Parts: sequence; C-alpha cells; structure tokens
Amino acid sequence: MNHFPSLPHLPAGILSLPCLVRDPLALEGLSVDGERPKGLIQIKSLEELAEVLKESNKGRTTVIPRGSGTKMSWGNVPRSLDLLVDMRGLNRVVEYTPENLTVTAECGISLGRLQEVLAAHGQFLPLDPPFFSIATLGGIVSCNASGPHRLIYGTLRDMVLGMKVVTADGSIASFGGRCVKNVTGYDMVKGFIGSLGTLGVIAEVTLKVRPLPEREVIQVASFLTPESGLLASRSLLHSVLFPAALELLDPFWAEAWRFQVGLSCGERDWLMLIGWVGFQEDVDRMLREGSELIIRHGGRVEGICEAAAAKKGWEAWSQLPHHLEIDVRKWVRGRLSFPLADAGRAILEWQRQTASLGVRSGLSIRAGSGILFGHLFDVPEGAEEIMRSLEGLREWTGSRGGRLVLETAPLWIKSRMDVWGEAGKQLWLMRRLKEKFDPGHILNPGRYVGGI
Repeated sequence: MNHFPSLPHLPAGILSLPCLVRDPLALEGLSVDGERPKGLIQIKSLEELAEVLKESNKGRTTVIPRGSGTKMSWGNVPRSLDLLVDMRGLNRVVEYTPENLTVTAECGISLGRLQEVLAAHGQFLPLDPPFFSIATLGGIVSCNASGPHRLIYGTLRDMVLGMKVVTADGSIASFGGRCVKNVTGYDMVKGFIGSLGTLGVIAEVTLKVRPLPEREVIQVASFLTPESGLLASRSLLHSVLFPAALELLDPFWAEAWRFQVGLSCGERDWLMLIGWVGFQEDVDRMLREGSELIIRHGGRVEGICEAAAAKKGWEAWSQLPHHLEIDVRKWVRGRLSFPLADAGRAILEWQRQTASLGVRSGLSIRAGSGILFGHLFDVPEGAEEIMRSLEGLREWTGSRGGRLVLETAPLWIKSRMDVWGEAGKQLWLMRRLKEKFDPGHILNPGRYVGGI
C-alpha cells in the first residue's frame, strides 16, 4: 500500500533504503529556494552514504547534502531536488593525534563540538565562519566559509590536509593526507573546498590544528567616520603589531553588536573590533600600542572583551543578523570582494547604491581582507530599484577586479540574477571537473557557478 500517495515517485532502489523518510511533516520546512524534497535520508555511516549516492545515480535522482542548515541559502535555485541527505549522523572524530597537530573528523560534526574535543588537549581549529558553534564541518568546507580571524590564520585551503569524498556513483575516494597520493596533476583537495557539494559529498576531513593562544581579547574602538577607521586599520596592518582580526561595523551593526554583548551604546558612529591573540605580555603590548594608534587616528578606545567575553563577542558577531527580528525571506546579504586599497570607495559605492531604496541596510568591512558584507532587510518583492542597485554593485566590483556574490537573497532575485556573478576563465575547468565526477548532474544541480 502506498502510504504517501501525494508525494512524487522515487526509484525503487531509494524506496528500499531503511534510512529514507517520506513523512510530509518531517519534510516540512526543508525546501531549498522553493524546491521541496521528495524524501529525506538521514545518514549514519560512510557505507550508507555510498549506497544512497549509488542508487541515486542509477535512477538520476537529484541529491542535495545538508548539515545544520546554516549555509542552505547559498547558491542558485536548484534545477530539481529529489533527496535531501542529512549528514549530521556522520559526527565522529575519526583520528586525533595532538602531538602531530592533526585531526580527522566526519563531516557531520559541528565545529563547536570539534573545538571542545581539541580544547581538552589545549588545541583548536582556527576557523570562525558564520554560526561557527553549530555549523557542520562538511558545510563549512563545501562553502569555503571563513570569518574575521582569516586575517592571521588564513582560510580552509591553508588548513585542510586531506579528505574522503563519496562521488556521485557511490565510489569512496581519498585525496591529500592520510591517503594514496593524488596523481592527476591537480590538487583535488582544493578543488572540493568551496565546490558546494557539486563534485561529491565530503565525508571526512583531515585538518591542521594549532595550540590555543594563552590570551585572546577584542579591543573595541569607535570612530566618527569610516574613513578614519580605515586609516587606523591600514596603520595597524603596516605596523609591527599582528592583529588577528579587524572588523569595521557601520552604526547599524555597531548598535546590534553592542546590544548582544551587553555593552552600552557609544557616542561615535563606526565600531572597530580588533582581535589580539598571543602570550600575555605580547597582548599587553599590542593593546597598549594599538590604543595609541587608535587615538592618533581620531578614534576612541571603548574597552576590551577578555577570554570568555571575547568568545561571546565573536560568536555574537557570527550570528548576526539572526538575532534581529527580520524576515529572512526578504533579506539580501552580499559579499563584495575588491583590492584592499578600494575599501573606502567600496563603502561609498554601497551607500550610493542603497541610500534611496527605502529599506533598512547595514554593512561591515573585513578591513584586512578587502571584503565588504552588505545587508538589505525587508526587501519588497519585485522591486526593480533593488535589482538595479545589485547590478550596479556587481558592475562596480567587477571593474576593480573583484566580484559580488549574493550569499542570501529572496527567490525572486535569485530567479533573475546568478548569485555568483560572472564565472570567468575558470568555468571551462569547472565544467570538465563536473563532467568527470558527476556526469549525471545529480549533485546540487544548478546551484553552483555558471549553473553547474
């Protein structure tokens, strides 16, 4: 008897899997950009994942992997969605050798849980993407997500030594560390990082870890204008000091962040969060010399967040704007990248393009990395002026050798605009890799660059 007559058909090989969930109530709220899955697979083992992909490939059943869901807004609208594969059952630490500063973990483990395991041995993974306490390792790697501390520690491509991947036909392949050397002539570890799960489903990752710093603080400074804040950040970057993070927040985000960490609202407009890590004496010196530099550029030191307060401060920043009362279906989050010298012009261009839109907006600058995050809230459906502004921002960043990526956008915008922008000269290589690893185009179809 068919217990779910209203649900679309799935191949017999998928229907026979014991881990398949087709209950409409369980599928409620799991749509990806309007595409509702026909079934949900809750993976518990690597072999189970391989079997699911093998059967999906036979029946040309499209698959989208999912972890905690913090990055599901990334990417274009999928061409189709048959199966949503919940990876959180793969959550073990496979191998950890503290003396070698390496750890291998399954992709469904949350970064917060992995950090707890490492902290017990005085170590950590220097990674702080959005929602870093709950985001899963696989989702972070698939999106190449990073955070403020990329300034000193780098990104995932600097940390990942190797990985185990299940390809579209169900084959289990290993690349990089802890495996047979890759002889294709192409570094496939870096190829899978940031590929949004379109080449294969990442099952395990081996990473380099670091000793926990003796001390970590956030030095909080305020400035009347973004120009003075950027001048201060430039001086910090060219000094003998080594800031671990440099985030410049506009008045909107400054007020929201202060509220979340329990700081009183300041009189100045723009807020700078400066991360310092290191030995006790070194951090003391950096705080002292950093304060002198801030004051010299017309800023004011509002205080410091130390130890647990620093952790709370960075976590609060990683989870904004979800602390705010906003409708995520009407939210645009754009990531503008550009040469570091153009940071001031990027702020002016964002303000020029969004000033007359009549919606709330906020922006922040990753001042040491040349990245601006711009947000628009309560975006009305079909607003042509919004489209023109986004197109203008994309044209501006492109003219300076950068790009605009829409990490989050309403469905009506995604249906009219490629969230990744121009793919560039590398598109031919991306397409060749896709044909090699997923010729049936069953993995995250259409969601990546160039509709891959």
